[in-house]
Amino acid sequence: MESLISTHHTNIIVESDCGMAREAILNPTRFPWFGYLLEKIIHALPFLYPCSLEHVEGARNKVAEEIAVSVTRDHRCQSYIASGGPRWLLNRLESEARRA
Repeated sequence: MESLISTHHTNIIVESDCGMAREAILNPTRFPWFGYLLEKIIHALPFLYPCSLEHVEGARNKVAEEIAVSVTRDHRCQSYIASGGPRWLLNRLESEARRA
């Protein structure tokens, strides 16, 4: 979210296959163990306005899953947004867009 703000992106749609993610943002007091993280997310939301958090089926969120695996596996510390992402990412996003 910090990278989206610093690059002045707005009208963001965040998709997650975790239903609790949306619930935690809408009701942060129910998830006190994520307090610091939720506080940072909630503070960032006005800078991304308009934005939304959508729940999607896991099969529809494969690119996001591949990004998360890539970040963890390859120890990518710099944001994909700032670095332009790995070579495979653009092809996968274009492929997903054609199927949508």
